[in-house]
Amino acid sequence: MKSFYSLGLAACAVGLGTWAYTSSKPVVPGREVRLLSGRTAINFIPTSLKESGLEVDFHKAAGECSTCMLPGFQFEGSDLDLRVIEGRLAKFESGAIAHKGEFKLKAGGTTISADQMVLAADGRDGDLTLSVSSDKGTMVAFDLRMPRQLHEDAKKQLVMGDMEVLVSQELAKAMGRPDLAGKLVGSATVQGDSKPMDGRGLVAYAEEPLAPVGLDISLSAMGSLAVASNPTAKVGTFPNGRTGLTMSTTSCNVGTVNVPWNAPMATTHPVIALNLYRQANGRFEQVGWSWLKHGFLSTNSGGCGSCQHPGTGSLLGLGCSDTYGTGNNGDRTYLGPRDEVNPFTGIWTCTGSWFSNYQNDCTRRNPGQASMDAVDHRIDVLDSDMTTAGAQYFYEAYYITPNDQNTYNNVGSRGASFTWGGSSWNITTTSAMVSGPAINRWGEMRSTATPQTEGDVIVAVQTTNNGNGTWRYEYAVYNHNLDRQIREFSVPMPFGAVISNMTFKDIDRVTTNEWTPTQTDSALTWSSPAFGGANPNPLKYSSVFNFGFTTNVQPSNSAISMGLFKPGTGSSLSAASRAPLNLQPVNGYTLVNGSVRAGNLLSLSSDDGNVLTMGPEDSGSRSGTGLITSDTAPAGTITQITMGVRASNTLTTSVATQTIEMFNWTTGQYEQVDTRPATLSESNVIVSVTSNAARFVNSSTREVLCRVLHKTDTGLSANRWTMSFDQVGLHYN
Repeated sequence: MKSFYSLGLAACAVGLGTWAYTSSKPVVPGREVRLLSGRTAINFIPTSLKESGLEVDFHKAAGECSTCMLPGFQFEGSDLDLRVIEGRLAKFESGAIAHKGEFKLKAGGTTISADQMVLAADGRDGDLTLSVSSDKGTMVAFDLRMPRQLHEDAKKQLVMGDMEVLVSQELAKAMGRPDLAGKLVGSATVQGDSKPMDGRGLVAYAEEPLAPVGLDISLSAMGSLAVASNPTAKVGTFPNGRTGLTMSTTSCNVGTVNVPWNAPMATTHPVIALNLYRQANGRFEQVGWSWLKHGFLSTNSGGCGSCQHPGTGSLLGLGCSDTYGTGNNGDRTYLGPRDEVNPFTGIWTCTGSWFSNYQNDCTRRNPGQASMDAVDHRIDVLDSDMTTAGAQYFYEAYYITPNDQNTYNNVGSRGASFTWGGSSWNITTTSAMVSGPAINRWGEMRSTATPQTEGDVIVAVQTTNNGNGTWRYEYAVYNHNLDRQIREFSVPMPFGAVISNMTFKDIDRVTTNEWTPTQTDSALTWSSPAFGGANPNPLKYSSVFNFGFTTNVQPSNSAISMGLFKPGTGSSLSAASRAPLNLQPVNGYTLVNGSVRAGNLLSLSSDDGNVLTMGPEDSGSRSGTGLITSDTAPAGTITQITMGVRASNTLTTSVATQTIEMFNWTTGQYEQVDTRPATLSESNVIVSVTSNAARFVNSSTREVLCRVLHKTDTGLSANRWTMSFDQVGLHYN
């Protein structure tokens, strides 16, 4: 007896390796087809069976197949008739499929020794039931839902792939577990030879033209995240292995035109990028991503409006929905490389693609299953990345299609949690779908880089006060649909900033192409080799890279810059963000009740040890000694003025104070904005005005005046104490 768990009954390789797509022949609206010889393969999910109290053992898995990945059940007889419209399953007309082979189905205390397995229509278009027959009669054991059917007229081949296998109500009742009705326990694929029953000749369906105006696909729902099966997507031993994940997604046509939905090798269909992110320890990181799911054949279902069925599976009609189940989105037959799609235009280049085995045409040769392990091309995640204590996880789906007028309603995310069950992962969905990129869930500030003429890049940042005079800066950069990609990320830095613990993270797990950081007097910049250089690693679309560092300078509103990878007009982008406070040097200064002992205006420009030293003119300087700085604010409305002062005082007792004042151009008087004891060693003081900051800006000249004074009540002679200013500067928002 061969165990069903080890057999797996993964779907056979279905003979799609020599597809040839043509659009030169006329479209036939519908035809009746009968399935003849073929096979059915079912891939049960062991953990789902165990959770359901089910066990399946095989006496005979009939029909060994040298060309199939794993054996399935051969047809013993078939009179199943179905109607297809342009290659899409429209409905089952009548009949059923009987199979060779024997197996035992154990459900609770009941054992059914089945000598036959029968697939039959259940009265609903596109759905089947799987019945098992024994000497005790026939039981509908499983319902098969959401088949993705493809009929190739030229080859008389019919494939119904990745049907979800659900526990039937009858089986659940027989087990005494009515709550199990509808539980997903596996996936099924039916492949067979067929013949037309309508007397017409062989035809191929035509590719629909693009509909550039009013086309709008939305992601209307996301199902649960799951470990992919067929075969079960696990490689290596926990916690050092890899797992392949998948998810169910539902799209909706919310536009004003039908959406082309042709199968490869036609280029007029959507693709779906699937991702997994982790939020933990102050970071938002991408920990998993998949190859692109290529759409094929819309089901034109309801659920998102009044569906106007276009009468063909090669279009998604107005108000119609289309769902890809977990089995379908994890089926490598339709997963292709991301680099073959331009995310900005939505166009897939089939010529020389992976599907064509990189030959210079659009003929499919690669069936998409061979020469890979069980995880490859699915959402590839390290086991160790799913075990982070206290982490939040978000899975994301993103539909891309040519001429989509809204590129943000077709992306969304849901929360999930992971628990290792000893032999497999238990995944729980923790939140409802949120529309938009998952990056929007994180950070104290997010912005879209400009210019946006060739696509969007979103920069999110989170800063943390470490409590020891340093701050941690974490950036997550998400490329939404910029085909030119990003190769450089630069954060402005004040001169003399002390930087440590610089970090970078990408998704490819290749250590030889990490971006390298470089610090100058004005910026900290990570970069990858330029276009045409050796071993480049640009940030591509639907992906997140991370950059981080620790410094002794507190954050302020600023702007970061990014360099583009591919050649084109313009070479950089800019995004509003948070960065270490970078003070603008003042234009000039005048003395207040004091004299310069050393230094000049340049001494105030940066924290570099070159100081402006002053002493009082009269004994004690009770009225205050210091300077008035002058500066010109930039044009536009000023909502915040930040002033920074780095200074010291030679008094060894706490009798000196430092005050900072700004001139109010409305009242004509200085206003105190900060006061504190002066310090023997250099110390930084950063003060910001956010309430009616415009009162400190001259409405005509844009002049800003600030006064910094050191005061003491001790009658000391002028040569007994001095003050030093290493930096005085301003920052405007």
